[in-house]
Amino acid sequence: MRPSPPDLELLGEAVRALRRGLGPAEHPSAAAVRTRTGAVHVGLGLGSACPEPVAVAAALAHGQPVATLVAVRHVDADTTRVEAPCAACRAVLQRHAPGVRVLHLADGLRVGPVTALR
Repeated sequence: MRPSPPDLELLGEAVRALRRGLGPAEHPSAAAVRTRTGAVHVGLGLGSACPEPVAVAAALAHGQPVATLVAVRHVDADTTRVEAPCAACRAVLQRHAPGVRVLHLADGLRVGPVTALR
């Protein structure tokens, strides 16, 4: 399914978080989640650590279940791309954010359940 305007706004939040970071070497990736109440939480990847669990944990720490997630990665200093969660992050999402919708690239930008990702 194609992303909705709120999904694209969430993507913008992830990109802004990534650009606020210390650059590709320190923070190569970022994630943003929208909770079921509409709140947005972001997380940065630290070195080789993924940002998805950071963003999910921030939401859960505020007592807000996660509804939608997007992760982005630096391609170079000026370019980012949407990145699907790795296998370990998918397992975290399935346990701590069941039913989460994930923005990903598949014949263009799409959004779907984490269980549908390969």
